Amino acid sequence: MTTPQTEAVRLLLGETIAFWCQTLVLLAAAIFAGLAIRSSRLIERRKAAIAALFMSHHDKRLSDALHLIALLHQDDKKIAVWGKEDQRDSEQAQAIRYALNHYEYVSVAIAQGIYDETLYKNGRYTTVVQLYERTKPFIDARRDHGPKTAWQEIECLAVKWLANPLKVKTIKSVEDRNWFDRLFG
Repeated sequence: MTTPQTEAVRLLLGETIAFWCQTLVLLAAAIFAGLAIRSSRLIERRKAAIAALFMSHHDKRLSDALHLIALLHQDDKKIAVWGKEDQRDSEQAQAIRYALNHYEYVSVAIAQGIYDETLYKNGRYTTVVQLYERTKPFIDARRDHGPKTAWQEIECLAVKWLANPLKVKTIKSVEDRNWFDRLFG
């Protein structure tokens, strides 16, 4: 036999209010945990991209290779010559391959979601695009007598970035304001 008090306790779908409160708390906890995991993953991707940016900045061999590629491009030497099989062991070919391989690894990491693409693009857009544009004849020469997929990830990334280049930002002056104005201002 049910009393009017016990009938009032069973409010929704045959369950008590306490059951539904508990269910909502568990659902909120699950949503919060999912958001925390997603946020943590994004932070780790950004940290990895920043670390890669700094590491490449301190890589003397990479800097020298990029400088050599710029000189070869500036002197209007046919960079495709260094992509031929008989030039494989030359200093120029090794430097070009080193730079391409470095940015190929970065491109793979971006494609796999290991590095944050937006952050890396903001930091190395010009370098990646210029490297691709300057070495495209070399890549094609290597593909003529080697793997057809050589450096395809850097090519995909550079073409993608060229289709959607960085936007020019408006430079605004920074005013000297106190901390209260910066927080609430």
